[in-house]
Amino acid sequence: MSANPCIDAGDMSSPVGYEPFPNGGVINMGAYGGTSEASKSYTSGLPCETIIAGDINGDCKVDFKDFAIMAFHWLQDNGG
Repeated sequence: MSANPCIDAGDMSSPVGYEPFPNGGVINMGAYGGTSEASKSYTSGLPCETIIAGDINGDCKVDFKDFAIMAFHWLQDNGG
């Protein structure tokens, strides 16, 4: 099964909105992007066994990549 090229391919400056976790920290393209109906993204293959607070990109660990996504969106929302 190949990955959908529209998942996590939207405008980086747009918030993910209501996309369910794991959402990769980037909005999906298409009609369902930013909605609760959006497809999930699994960057590390299989989803994590448990949801890890702060794991924005869904790779089953909290690291600088998660912080970078959060900081980028925070700066966009707060005039940075």
